[in-house]
Amino acid sequence: MKQLVLIGLLIIAAAIVTAQNPRMSMFNASPLVVNPALAGNFEGTARVSVHGGIYRNEGAYINHLNAGADFRIKLKPSKKEYNRLGIGLNFYTYGFNSRSPLQASFPSLSVAFQSQLGKSGKHFIGVGGQLAYATASLDESRGIYNKEISGGGFRYEPTVLRNQTASNSYTNASGGITYTYKGEEAKFEMGVSLFHFIYSRNDIYKRDRETRLRRRGVFTGRFEFKAGHKTAIALQTMYWADGLYLRSTTLDSDNLVAFFNGVELLNTKPLKKVYLNGGLYSRNMRTLMPYGSLNLTTQWNLRASYEWPFNSTAFTAYRAHRGEVALIMILNKKNKR
Repeated sequence: MKQLVLIGLLIIAAAIVTAQNPRMSMFNASPLVVNPALAGNFEGTARVSVHGGIYRNEGAYINHLNAGADFRIKLKPSKKEYNRLGIGLNFYTYGFNSRSPLQASFPSLSVAFQSQLGKSGKHFIGVGGQLAYATASLDESRGIYNKEISGGGFRYEPTVLRNQTASNSYTNASGGITYTYKGEEAKFEMGVSLFHFIYSRNDIYKRDRETRLRRRGVFTGRFEFKAGHKTAIALQTMYWADGLYLRSTTLDSDNLVAFFNGVELLNTKPLKKVYLNGGLYSRNMRTLMPYGSLNLTTQWNLRASYEWPFNSTAFTAYRAHRGEVALIMILNKKNKR
């Protein structure tokens, strides 16, 4: 029955979406967008997630939708019994609503190797790579564009008349690495990834040789420690930078930086199968994002958040409002931390 449910969800996800999102607030709900090395980095055999959001900013509206599935495969017995292979499929799309001039999609395939370091059973490392295909279409008559809430991946500057149409596509490769420490009283995770190894021409009009897609760098960190017999506190951060100028000769207007920081309160020994975790995050210390996580048994997890700026009159770049919902299912998950 579990396998039938998984297959059904995969079919539904593949039918309703076509790609991944760089700037979603609940970045943990779409791990393969953050770091390819996170493929298979979970307790269980398979993980399926559907993650969507509606963003608005200064008259512009845009929808984002991400669906992913990754699998954890145990390798043949060796000196390191923990060795695992992770395989992940991810599909992200944005702008599919009729009011967005730019619509894009990014299907991708990730492969990662997870291994234990040493004999203590506390140190782990993951290395992964990703191949992605990006495609986009432009029709300025559909609505207003705002780069703060766009999903990125393609360079586009609105024209004065707002009557242009265009399309573009490219293939790219990315990679990442993760390190995890699991102790009795604390747990630490860190990851670094670099996207767009290939300098693709990402200008939607295909006309400027200097508008090659700049690389994206992502750093993530999470520190979790016990705060009581049944509770734990998690501190988490993510630094996301689009438009790295490693080989560029000009500054890029698409350069955007997101710096997330947050704290979560976790129930580590729930008495019931249904229980709630929650937290509070901020983007660049300019927004507030309350976050709730409803656990339905050990397999189903429903998450929701709403992000809004707390001083939009002073910081015009942070006027966007973002509402998101995610549903995650993990098969054969072990009920332990």
